[in-house]
Amino acid sequence: ALKSTVSAPGGTPSELCVGHSVSLYEEVYSTIIQAERYLDISSLELADGIFLAAIRNAITFLDGKDQTIDIRFLTGMPDFTALNQDRHLQRFMTNITRDIREPTRLRPTRLRITIGQWFHAALRPDVTAPEDLASWNHAKIIAVDGRLTLEGGHNWASNAYLKSSPILDASLVVEGDVAKHADRFLDQQWHYICT
Repeated sequence: ALKSTVSAPGGTPSELCVGHSVSLYEEVYSTIIQAERYLDISSLELADGIFLAAIRNAITFLDGKDQTIDIRFLTGMPDFTALNQDRHLQRFMTNITRDIREPTRLRPTRLRITIGQWFHAALRPDVTAPEDLASWNHAKIIAVDGRLTLEGGHNWASNAYLKSSPILDASLVVEGDVAKHADRFLDQQWHYICT
């Protein structure tokens, strides 16, 4: 049974026929649903495929906790096929919040979700000064409440990791004081894009 199919506290995991690397998106899901106050998700690209479904279910699960949780998504690489990056980010927001219950006066949503993109590119090919070259967020971190972090080399890209010839990367979960450093690092990234 896949934990990442559960989208509400107390829900029952579904039995699905899955391929290799299932533990990766199961760990993404399991890390996210532990959030009580705040959650940071940072990756080179926005999640897709099974990773997107696992993250959506986890966000929907968090909504079911009925707690105020601040959630920040930080991506680096833009979707170069998207003509409008704001619309691309909005589609992602719509997708991850798709299954959250509609807020009402009696039960407003208590999730506060922000999406940001950290990307800078040289506008001319002759630019060679280091500060003018392309750079972007490349951190792959899920940080939960300053106490739990999943980080490593994995992007949340299904084609790269879940197909027949997957990319080999490593990620790990850390708990305790060391997890606070991931929060501080991501705070600095957000400060950079917000100023």
